[in-house]
Amino acid sequence: MQKDLAATLRADLRASAPTASTRGRVAEAIVASSRAGKGILITQADLDQYKTRELAPVECDYRGYHVVSAPPPSSGGVVICEILNVLEGYPLKELGFRSAQAVHVPDRGDAPRLRRPQQLLSAIRTS
Repeated sequence: MQKDLAATLRADLRASAPTASTRGRVAEAIVASSRAGKGILITQADLDQYKTRELAPVECDYRGYHVVSAPPPSSGGVVICEILNVLEGYPLKELGFRSAQAVHVPDRGDAPRLRRPQQLLSAIRTS
């Protein structure tokens, strides 16, 4: 259980958002942790200069689901939507997949004996 995180979310962020992470207890904890870790030093002056940006999420539709994900500069949302857009055109059930995740997970190397990613790539090449 993360009691400090829960307390921060309940008290600090609710009461003083959007500056909760740049002023007050949270900011003090960030500066202290930065000093203790002896890595990149983050100071209160750095936090004072920080500007928050709200960015529109990346959104796409896949087989009846509306997907909302992280916008750039994160690449995750764009990659997910690109993958789903490609997979939309293929009959995954006929190829032996029950979900799009079944295509990706074995391909990461977690299950090297499975040949399904190669089957999908073959189907894509011949279509």
